Amino acid sequence: MMEPGTVAILFMLLSVITLTQSFAPQIRAPSARNRPILMGRTTSDEIIPRDILFGNPKYASPMLSPDGIYLAYLAPNEDDVLNVFVRHTMDTSEGAWMVTSDTSRGIRRAFWGQDSRTILY
Repeated sequence: MMEPGTVAILFMLLSVITLTQSFAPQIRAPSARNRPILMGRTTSDEIIPRDILFGNPKYASPMLSPDGIYLAYLAPNEDDVLNVFVRHTMDTSEGAWMVTSDTSRGIRRAFWGQDSRTILY
């Protein structure tokens, strides 16, 4: 159990902390009327370019065939549209061939069939 003097000191410290917090300046965001003009602009050298955020990846969604012989993945073609490419897993060169020919929206998902010869997209 605490002594009565200790309780009084703790109560005083708590009161002082509460008072100092109530007098502390409040930080608020500037209103739309008082906002400087430069604060609203977004054209800056520090902004990430759109093609980095929303552009096509070099390779995406690698999928190994059920028998392990082929590797399929999404990659952009020469028109920068995502298509499905397939290559042998033992081939170390860039010897992949494009098995789809989408020219507008691009393919976002693809799956191997159970026979390891069919790709569903």
